Amino acid sequence: MLQNHYSSVTGREIFCQKSSFRSGKPHYGYGENWNILLLESGEVVLTIDDQNIKLQKGEMVLIKPGPDRYFTSLSSRWSTEWCHFNFGTYITAPVKWTKITPFVFKTAIEPEDFQRLKYLFSELRRICAIRRPGWYELAYCLVHTILLYGNMLSCSEKSSEPDDVTLKSFYLPFDKNVEEIAKG
Repeated sequence: MLQNHYSSVTGREIFCQKSSFRSGKPHYGYGENWNILLLESGEVVLTIDDQNIKLQKGEMVLIKPGPDRYFTSLSSRWSTEWCHFNFGTYITAPVKWTKITPFVFKTAIEPEDFQRLKYLFSELRRICAIRRPGWYELAYCLVHTILLYGNMLSCSEKSSEPDDVTLKSFYLPFDKNVEEIAKG
């Protein structure tokens, strides 16, 4: 398994990784923060709150903090882009995702959107690894972008009515813009 774990010395946390898992023992998922997964290959069953949810390549999943979660592979190998995050004391903004259970929301991803989302996750990992001044704010801008991208995709699905999920979202100070943060 490839793994990168980066958390801020201020107690604010972002955990970013690109992981590959083989079948066998279930993999535990960290339940104290929000989780976003973009499944790159394979099939897996997510077990959370005594419910089993089948996930497969091309889906993006948002998981609320709460009960323990376990991932059991249905294929010889599955891989995912994975981010754990929290929003601390930031302002709230509505994000719409298709609700699967009280803790799990997901959306199917078209191939062109899948490539764009993979790029956003790779940039998120890179920024967290560099950790230059302003990295944390810029990383949360990317998390927010991924969330809103999923929101847009969920709202376009015809199969079910999306539910509102209120998340704490990143607040960018009015005196700074993305270019200034990126330059730092």
